[in-house]
Amino acid sequence: FACKQHVKTHRSSSGACYPFKVEYDCEIGRYLVATRRIKQGEAIIRDYPAVLGPYTRSKAQCLNCFKRIDCKNRFDCPGCGFPVCGEECARGKYHKDECELFECIGFTAAIEEVDEF
Repeated sequence: FACKQHVKTHRSSSGACYPFKVEYDCEIGRYLVATRRIKQGEAIIRDYPAVLGPYTRSKAQCLNCFKRIDCKNRFDCPGCGFPVCGEECARGKYHKDECELFECIGFTAAIEEVDEF
C-alpha cells in the first residue's frame, strides 16, 4: 500500500517505484538521489528530445533519417521540397510533422545544390 503522494511522485506509469527521488537545494537546484541500489547498466530514466534535426553546419542531410544526401540520387520531398533520401523518408515519422507545417503555411524549399558547404 502507498499513499497518493507516493504514487503521484515516485511511481512510473507501469506502477513500479523509481529507483531515485528528487531533492532540492537552493544553491544547486533539483537533483536525484538513489533510493535503492541501482544495478550496473540498469535504465533509470528514459527521455526523448524536444527537438530533433540534422547538424546545421554540414552538407545536406535527410530530414528523417539524417544520412547525408547523395547528390547523384537526389529526391526532393513532394510536400515541402526539402531533400530527403526517398519516398519512405518523405513520409517518415521525424519529417512528417514539419512537412505538414511547411505545407500548411505554403512554404516550399528551393535547395539548388546539396553538395555545397
